[in-house]
Amino acid sequence: MNWDDVGDAIQAAVERAAGGPPVIWKDQNRNAPGVPYVTIRLGGPITLGIDYLAQSQDLTRPVGTEIKLEVRGQREVPLEIECFTDASVSGRSDSALALCSTILASLLLPSVRAILTAQHVSPFDPGQPNWIPDVPSTNFRGRAVATVRCYMPPPTAAEYVGYIARVSGTITVSGGAGGDEALPFDTSDA
Repeated sequence: MNWDDVGDAIQAAVERAAGGPPVIWKDQNRNAPGVPYVTIRLGGPITLGIDYLAQSQDLTRPVGTEIKLEVRGQREVPLEIECFTDASVSGRSDSALALCSTILASLLLPSVRAILTAQHVSPFDPGQPNWIPDVPSTNFRGRAVATVRCYMPPPTAAEYVGYIARVSGTITVSGGAGGDEALPFDTSDA
Protein backbone atom coordinates (compact mmCIF):
# COMPACT_ATOMS: atom_id res chain seq x y z
CA MET A 1 0.00 0.00 0.00
CA ASN A 2 1.22 3.46 -0.89
CA TRP A 3 -0.19 6.17 1.40
CA ASP A 4 -0.30 8.74 -1.43
CA ASP A 5 -2.31 6.43 -3.68
CA VAL A 6 -4.69 5.51 -0.85
CA GLY A 7 -5.18 9.16 0.09
CA ASP A 8 -5.88 10.15 -3.51
CA ALA A 9 -8.38 7.29 -3.87
CA ILE A 10 -10.21 8.18 -0.66
CA GLN A 11 -10.44 11.84 -1.67
CA ALA A 12 -11.68 10.94 -5.17
CA ALA A 13 -14.27 8.50 -3.76
CA VAL A 14 -15.64 11.04 -1.26
CA GLU A 15 -15.73 13.71 -4.01
CA ARG A 16 -17.76 11.33 -6.19
CA ALA A 17 -20.04 10.47 -3.26
CA ALA A 18 -20.52 14.14 -2.28
CA GLY A 19 -21.52 15.08 -5.81
CA GLY A 20 -19.95 18.50 -6.10
CA PRO A 21 -18.66 20.24 -2.98
CA PRO A 22 -14.88 20.38 -2.63
CA VAL A 23 -13.30 17.69 -0.46
CA ILE A 24 -10.13 18.61 1.42
CA TRP A 25 -7.92 16.89 3.96
CA LYS A 26 -8.48 18.18 7.46
CA ASP A 27 -5.81 19.99 9.50
CA GLN A 28 -4.16 21.72 6.56
CA ASN A 29 -2.55 25.06 7.18
CA ARG A 30 -4.79 27.02 4.82
CA ASN A 31 -8.19 28.70 4.71
CA ALA A 32 -11.24 26.53 4.26
CA PRO A 33 -13.08 26.86 0.94
CA GLY A 34 -16.49 28.51 0.79
CA VAL A 35 -19.38 26.39 2.02
CA PRO A 36 -20.50 23.79 1.25
CA TYR A 37 -17.38 21.66 1.61
CA VAL A 38 -16.24 18.37 3.12
CA THR A 39 -13.15 17.55 5.17
CA ILE A 40 -11.68 14.08 5.56
CA ARG A 41 -9.09 12.59 7.90
CA LEU A 42 -7.69 9.10 8.41
CA GLY A 43 -7.36 8.00 12.01
CA GLY A 44 -4.70 5.70 13.38
CA PRO A 45 -4.66 2.19 11.92
CA ILE A 46 -5.42 -0.77 14.17
CA THR A 47 -3.70 -4.06 13.30
CA LEU A 48 -6.22 -6.88 13.03
CA GLY A 49 -4.78 -10.25 13.97
CA ILE A 50 -1.10 -10.88 13.31
CA ASP A 51 0.86 -9.71 10.28
CA TYR A 52 2.67 -12.43 8.35
CA LEU A 53 5.49 -12.72 5.86
CA ALA A 54 4.49 -13.83 2.35
CA GLN A 55 6.99 -14.83 -0.29
CA SER A 56 6.75 -14.94 -4.05
CA GLN A 57 9.31 -15.59 -6.74
CA ASP A 58 9.99 -13.97 -10.08
CA LEU A 59 12.85 -15.59 -11.97
CA THR A 60 13.01 -12.67 -14.40
CA ARG A 61 14.37 -10.40 -11.65
CA PRO A 62 18.16 -9.90 -11.35
CA VAL A 63 20.21 -12.61 -9.63
CA GLY A 64 19.94 -12.29 -5.87
CA THR A 65 16.50 -10.63 -5.98
CA GLU A 66 14.33 -13.46 -7.30
CA ILE A 67 12.34 -13.87 -4.08
CA LYS A 68 10.14 -11.12 -2.68
CA LEU A 69 9.44 -11.16 1.07
CA GLU A 70 6.47 -8.96 1.89
CA VAL A 71 4.60 -8.13 5.10
CA ARG A 72 0.89 -8.75 4.77
CA GLY A 73 -2.03 -8.33 7.10
CA GLN A 74 -5.13 -6.28 7.66
CA ARG A 75 -5.73 -2.86 9.22
CA GLU A 76 -8.88 -1.16 10.42
CA VAL A 77 -8.71 2.57 9.83
CA PRO A 78 -11.36 5.16 10.73
CA LEU A 79 -12.18 7.66 7.99
CA GLU A 80 -13.58 10.82 9.56
CA ILE A 81 -15.90 12.82 7.32
CA GLU A 82 -17.07 16.32 8.27
CA CYS A 83 -19.52 18.32 6.15
CA PHE A 84 -20.13 22.06 6.29
CA THR A 85 -23.01 23.99 4.65
CA ASP A 86 -24.78 27.36 4.89
CA ALA A 87 -28.00 25.71 6.03
CA SER A 88 -28.30 26.10 9.78
CA VAL A 89 -31.27 23.72 10.08
CA SER A 90 -30.70 19.96 10.02
CA GLY A 91 -34.03 19.12 8.36
CA ARG A 92 -33.27 20.65 4.96
CA SER A 93 -32.05 18.99 1.76
CA ASP A 94 -29.13 21.44 1.59
CA SER A 95 -28.06 20.82 5.21
CA ALA A 96 -24.76 19.35 6.31
CA LEU A 97 -26.65 16.36 7.73
CA ALA A 98 -28.23 15.67 4.31
CA LEU A 99 -24.82 15.97 2.59
CA CYS A 100 -23.18 13.65 5.11
CA SER A 101 -26.03 11.11 4.76
CA THR A 102 -25.67 11.21 0.97
CA ILE A 103 -21.93 10.53 1.20
CA LEU A 104 -22.46 7.56 3.53
CA ALA A 105 -25.18 6.07 1.34
CA SER A 106 -23.06 6.58 -1.80
CA LEU A 107 -20.26 4.43 -0.37
CA LEU A 108 -22.32 1.45 -1.59
CA LEU A 109 -22.41 2.63 -5.21
CA PRO A 110 -20.17 0.64 -7.57
CA SER A 111 -18.60 3.80 -9.05
CA VAL A 112 -17.48 4.94 -5.60
CA ARG A 113 -16.40 1.50 -4.35
CA ALA A 114 -14.35 0.87 -7.51
CA ILE A 115 -12.14 3.87 -6.69
CA LEU A 116 -11.48 2.49 -3.21
CA THR A 117 -11.17 -1.15 -4.28
CA ALA A 118 -8.34 -0.24 -6.66
CA GLN A 119 -6.28 0.60 -3.54
CA HIS A 120 -7.64 -2.31 -1.44
CA VAL A 121 -9.65 0.03 0.79
CA SER A 122 -12.97 -1.43 1.89
CA PRO A 123 -15.45 0.62 3.93
CA PHE A 124 -17.50 -1.81 6.01
CA ASP A 125 -19.26 0.31 8.64
CA PRO A 126 -20.54 3.69 7.44
CA GLY A 127 -21.37 4.85 10.93
CA GLN A 128 -24.08 7.35 11.74
CA PRO A 129 -24.12 10.99 10.65
CA ASN A 130 -24.40 13.43 13.53
CA TRP A 131 -25.64 17.01 13.32
CA ILE A 132 -23.35 19.38 15.21
CA PRO A 133 -24.13 23.09 14.64
CA ASP A 134 -21.02 25.20 14.22
CA VAL A 135 -20.58 28.84 15.24
CA PRO A 136 -17.32 30.16 13.73
CA SER A 137 -16.90 33.81 14.77
CA THR A 138 -20.38 35.35 14.45
CA ASN A 139 -21.60 33.36 11.48
CA PHE A 140 -23.71 30.26 12.05
CA ARG A 141 -23.43 27.28 9.73
CA GLY A 142 -24.42 23.65 9.61
CA ARG A 143 -21.96 20.87 10.37
CA ALA A 144 -22.36 17.10 10.35
CA VAL A 145 -19.79 14.42 11.11
CA ALA A 146 -19.50 10.67 10.61
CA THR A 147 -16.80 8.05 11.08
CA VAL A 148 -16.56 5.30 8.48
CA ARG A 149 -14.64 2.18 9.48
CA CYS A 150 -12.50 0.79 6.65
CA TYR A 151 -10.25 -2.19 6.05
CA MET A 152 -6.96 -1.67 4.24
CA PRO A 153 -3.63 -3.48 3.91
CA PRO A 154 -0.55 -2.47 5.90
CA PRO A 155 1.96 -0.06 4.38
CA THR A 156 4.29 -1.66 1.87
CA ALA A 157 7.21 -3.37 3.58
CA ALA A 158 9.17 -5.73 1.32
CA GLU A 159 12.65 -6.86 0.49
CA TYR A 160 14.15 -9.00 -2.25
CA VAL A 161 16.51 -11.89 -1.68
CA GLY A 162 18.11 -14.61 -3.77
CA TYR A 163 17.96 -18.37 -3.54
CA ILE A 164 21.49 -19.11 -2.34
CA ALA A 165 24.25 -16.56 -2.36
CA ARG A 166 27.12 -19.00 -2.94
CA VAL A 167 27.65 -22.75 -3.20
CA SER A 168 30.99 -24.49 -3.63
CA GLY A 169 32.17 -28.08 -3.47
CA THR A 170 33.36 -31.01 -5.53
CA ILE A 171 31.35 -33.19 -7.86
CA THR A 172 32.61 -36.72 -8.42
CA VAL A 173 31.69 -38.20 -11.76
CA SER A 174 31.99 -41.98 -11.85
CA GLY A 175 31.34 -44.74 -14.30
CA GLY A 176 33.02 -43.13 -17.27
CA ALA A 177 35.72 -44.70 -19.44
CA GLY A 178 38.42 -42.68 -17.68
CA GLY A 179 37.34 -43.71 -14.15
CA ASP A 180 36.23 -41.40 -11.39
CA GLU A 181 36.87 -37.73 -11.87
CA ALA A 182 36.53 -34.98 -9.25
CA LEU A 183 35.34 -31.62 -10.60
CA PRO A 184 35.45 -28.56 -8.34
CA PHE A 185 32.70 -25.98 -8.71
CA ASP A 186 31.90 -22.59 -7.23
CA THR A 187 28.75 -20.54 -7.98
CA SER A 188 30.36 -17.26 -7.00
CA ASP A 189 31.66 -16.97 -10.58
CA ALA A 190 28.17 -17.40 -12.05
